[in-house]
Amino acid sequence: MLVDYSTFERPYSWDNWYGKVTLSDGRDERTVRIEIGTDEDFIPEESKRMLEYFITHYADYKAALLEPIYDYYYFCRSNWGTVPPDDPRFPEITDINKINEMITLSSVYIHDPETRGRGSIGLLFECTWEKEEGMGICMQGYEVEKIGIQGTQY
Repeated sequence: MLVDYSTFERPYSWDNWYGKVTLSDGRDERTVRIEIGTDEDFIPEESKRMLEYFITHYADYKAALLEPIYDYYYFCRSNWGTVPPDDPRFPEITDINKINEMITLSSVYIHDPETRGRGSIGLLFECTWEKEEGMGICMQGYEVEKIGIQGTQY
């Protein structure tokens, strides 16, 4: 096991499980908050497998997210109206990889496989263009199902 689940807590009997893990993409390491959705008074094995898979394949998830986040950024940028190329909030991006410098993964939500299906996760990001709301992404495997502000999409 990659995760010490004994450090996870469940504040209330009706609440989810919460903990932290360190992720590495081969270049950077980051500690993120984990939330595991379940009605059980224990962390289900399937949820553990999903989290362990995400940790092991974190670099693959980052690669799969690059284009959808880039597209979402330009959607937000176009909604902002006419934006000069050097605008600090919505700068023109000529290299798609630069989007990684504009986002920070802060939390991972492992959806209850009983209700959302196996492999469904939510990712919450801080981002430079939406400081108050951030960005939320719901994924099924490596496919993005929804993307938008944090509170509505993960």
